[in-house]
Order: sequence, then structure tokens, then C-alpha cells
Amino acid sequence: MIMGVGTDLVHVPRMARLVVRWEHDFLRRIFTENEIAYCNRHVEPAKHYAARFAAKEAFYKSVSGGHPLELGFLDAWVDNPQRAPVLGMSPKAWKYAVARGANHFDLSVAHDGDYALATVVASAQ
Repeated sequence: MIMGVGTDLVHVPRMARLVVRWEHDFLRRIFTENEIAYCNRHVEPAKHYAARFAAKEAFYKSVSGGHPLELGFLDAWVDNPQRAPVLGMSPKAWKYAVARGANHFDLSVAHDGDYALATVVASAQ
């Protein structure tokens, strides 16, 4: 049963400007060390940062039910264990999601040109 769906779109050039302007302060506040390492391995890291930022926002939307969350950006992340992105979350985020009835999350990310998109489907299985 689907408990929530979240989608977010991020402008890649804006993400690139944020990364250049704030560098490590911004990156460490928003992304895990593994996410930073993954993004920085690519020729165009900003599009990968943008996709991960969109995934975090999409996750929050999928479980929030339109209410404010007491979660931070580091409470959800994107892993790429076998090239397909997988949503990871802190115990705090997991507890929050389960309290709202979700225990399974499907993640899709895409980037094309100036935009990165992510969708998260939260479901009960």
C-alpha cells in the first residue's frame, strides 16, 4: 500500500553555485561523506549533488503528509551500491517513517541538462 509520494526538481546550475560559494561548509551540512565522495568522482559533480538533494527532499515529502519534519538533511542519503540508487536513512528518520506507516521506499533519480529530479514512493509492505 502506498503511504506517500514525494518528487523534487533541482536546478543544477544553482547547485553548482552553492557548491562553489560555500564549498565544504555547505557540503558537510547537506551530504554524507559517502555522497560527497561519490559526487566528486564525476566530471560534473553538481548534477549528482542536485540529484541527491532532490532525493532527500522527495523522501521528506513522501513521509511528511504536509507537516513539518524534525529531520535534517543528513537523516536521509543516497547510496549507489550496485549503480542503482538506494535511499538510506538514520534511525531517527526510519522511526519517523514507520510511525507514519511506511517501511519500504522506492527511489528514482534522473538528471538531464540543467535539472535533476528525484521521486520517492513510500509504502507499507
